[in-house]
Amino acid sequence: MPGVLFEYSNVDMHPDVVLQLASGSKWPGVTALMGCFAANNISIDTKLSKYLDWWTTNASDSRSNVTIRQVLSMTTGMITDPGGDGVFAEIANLSVAAFEDCDLEGGNTAQCARAMYEALPSQVVPVYLPGTKFLYTTLGFQWTAAVAEVVEGRPIGDILNAYVLDKAGMSPDCSWSNQDVNPLIGAGLECSARKLDKFVHGMLVDGIVSTKTRLEMETVQLTEPSMYGSASLYWGAYCLGNWLECLNNYRLKRLMPSQCFRADRHGALLLLRLSY
Repeated sequence: MPGVLFEYSNVDMHPDVVLQLASGSKWPGVTALMGCFAANNISIDTKLSKYLDWWTTNASDSRSNVTIRQVLSMTTGMITDPGGDGVFAEIANLSVAAFEDCDLEGGNTAQCARAMYEALPSQVVPVYLPGTKFLYTTLGFQWTAAVAEVVEGRPIGDILNAYVLDKAGMSPDCSWSNQDVNPLIGAGLECSARKLDKFVHGMLVDGIVSTKTRLEMETVQLTEPSMYGSASLYWGAYCLGNWLECLNNYRLKRLMPSQCFRADRHGALLLLRLSY
């Protein structure tokens, strides 16, 4: 496999400049979580309530059925971010405010994940049932981070190091902001293009997670346009932490063309697309 084929620099920007990756953080973050669950033989179809004692088990509340897979694929049916569904933005504001307040007070990952969850209304009458709607989220990944901490018995910062940053050779240059206390899994990674290239290369050669886990991560979870929230429709088919790319101005207002499935091209949402 070839190495770097092209490199560009100017006065202010070169491949070693460390930048905030925003939503580009989701792919490495979910990879770390998937690596953790695979290493501990945890099925991603396990309900969150098995590991989070504050998560409802009330059968009349649809949240009781939410699984790890649904969190990682943004299909919980829960509104956590304004970018998920514009119709229910006022619900999203509740979780955003709760998370930000907890973070400002120095709360850790488990505490802030719980605060965000408890700020949301119960879903005895669900907005959307789990597994039926893609709703773009950044905050939702905090719940699976809390699960990972329970599974491994150590802070999420250590888990991110062990399963991605150290394993891919990205540290110490790359890290999540506030990584030792409450890193924002879906948006907090700071990294350079050169070190992010190590992550992409590692995924290409199955050097970070197993082939089985990578293929699971590259499986589109929902394929019908009607299954995508009003604020998420134009982004494309989502897998676990990454998108199935469809180039040439494809929009999810229709079924994904078969040639895009055959191309099997995956990427993360950055200011520019990061893809393989």
